[in-house]
Amino acid sequence: MVVIVNHNSYYRKEIQAMSKYTTVMGDLLSELPRFDFKNAVDEFKGDNRVRTLGCFDLLKSMLYGQIIGAYSIREIESSLEANGNQLYHGGMKRVKRSTLCDAMEKRDHRIFEQTFLSLVEKASCIAGKHGRRFKNPLKIVDATTIELCLKRFSWATFRTAKGAVKLHVAINGDHFFPEQVHITSGDVHEVRVLSNMCFSTGDIVVLDRVPISVKVAGYFGNKLPPQPAKNSLL
Repeated sequence: MVVIVNHNSYYRKEIQAMSKYTTVMGDLLSELPRFDFKNAVDEFKGDNRVRTLGCFDLLKSMLYGQIIGAYSIREIESSLEANGNQLYHGGMKRVKRSTLCDAMEKRDHRIFEQTFLSLVEKASCIAGKHGRRFKNPLKIVDATTIELCLKRFSWATFRTAKGAVKLHVAINGDHFFPEQVHITSGDVHEVRVLSNMCFSTGDIVVLDRVPISVKVAGYFGNKLPPQPAKNSLL
């Protein structure tokens, strides 16, 4: 509370100062390299001729959906509408479902890809070489399947009556943050994505249930690991 006293001793005015809130959204956005994000937006003209929802507002809306565990755009819209009076403290605003869908369709994905790589670089600098379990860096490669409607997304081939995309992730096994992410249709095996991932010499790469073969060994310098038994899995 701020008290203002005038030269007139009979005049006294009290102004209630606005309370300061520290939100989860604010904490997350504080780690975002805004300069790199702005450079990516300018490079790919993400906000060119945009009047309603800019790239940064789109990022905050999708991050909000991740925080609340939303399963659909409709759920994000409903939650933003229900918490409309509290959005100001997080630097957000209400967003219509159609506006959010149009923004995701028209924005260049490379804007968010470069932002992700900037965050990975920042996390790597903070982590350094401390906390390693082995002498060499540990990388864990795994994938998860996200089911989609095959009639709506005909390109997402997976099963005869099911559609899906597969999220392939290379995780820093020493500090547990994702370093590389690739999205394919659901019928693509992890082995076929290894050629698109970048590993340094000496990295320890852990894969889940990948049959040992010459093709797999080709991604790691044509050095087959010792095979203890027939039809074994790596």
